[in-house]
Amino acid sequence: MSRPRLLLVPAPLDFGLDASAPLDEVLPKRTLQEAAGLQHWVVENAKTARALLKRVDAVIPLALPLQQLAIVELPRPPKGQARTNVDLSPHLSPLRAGRDQGMLSEAGQPAVADTG
Repeated sequence: MSRPRLLLVPAPLDFGLDASAPLDEVLPKRTLQEAAGLQHWVVENAKTARALLKRVDAVIPLALPLQQLAIVELPRPPKGQARTNVDLSPHLSPLRAGRDQGMLSEAGQPAVADTG
C-alpha cells in the first residue's frame, strides 16, 4: 500500500480576471490530473478553492462532484495579526487515515515559494 500524500497545489495568479486563461495553459496537466483525483482539501478560502476546482473540472473531470469533496478551511488569525502556532493536525486527518489530501494556497506555492 502506498503512503498518503499531501499535494501542494498553487492557485493561479490569474484568479479574478475576466479573461482567465484556460487552466491547462496555466498549470501543468499532471497537476490538474492529481488535483482532479483528490477528495480531501485543506485551503485558505473555501469559496476560491471551489472556483479553482470548477476550473479543474472543466479540463479534467473531478473524482467526485464538487459538493461531495471535503474542503476544510485553515483557521484565520484575528484581523491584523499573523498566523502563529496553529495546530494543523485536525485539518490533516485524511492523511492520518491513509488518504491523499490537497493543500491549496492563494499566496504562491505553499511551503516552496510562499512569502507569507
